Amino acid sequence: MPASLRHPLILLLLWTLGAALDRIWLQLDHGMPDWDQADYLTGAMNYWQALKQPDWLNQDWWVGLWQLSSKIPPLVYVVTAAVMGLVGTGGDQAMMIHLLFSAVMILSLYGLGRSLFSPVVGLWAAGLAMAAPGLYPLRHQFLLDYPWRRW
Repeated sequence: MPASLRHPLILLLLWTLGAALDRIWLQLDHGMPDWDQADYLTGAMNYWQALKQPDWLNQDWWVGLWQLSSKIPPLVYVVTAAVMGLVGTGGDQAMMIHLLFSAVMILSLYGLGRSLFSPVVGLWAAGLAMAAPGLYPLRHQFLLDYPWRRW
């Protein structure tokens, strides 16, 4: 198999393995979210509620949308609200947004490693980041730390 096909397949396998391990963890974990997690989930639910019935041409709707959160930038909330619209509104479902951010991280690190050094270095960078002990626990909590470390 040529490297042009092998490397994307390895990246997909890496992402799938991480996603499967995260889903297994969430199936086994029946704990209640901590205060921060509950607060962020509430923020995402507020945006989900506002985006259920958008009024794109109404200026007051836009002002209300941006004022839903006074201190937290809304990007993660808005993206999470879109995911909630697709998969449901539970805490575990909201954490599916981490799958998107993991894909962004894997592709970014692979691209940087490939551009700066070699495709093999890019694969190693993506793999090590997915297995990093400091990042792995963040994927199991709905906190803004994991998405912001992707950007």
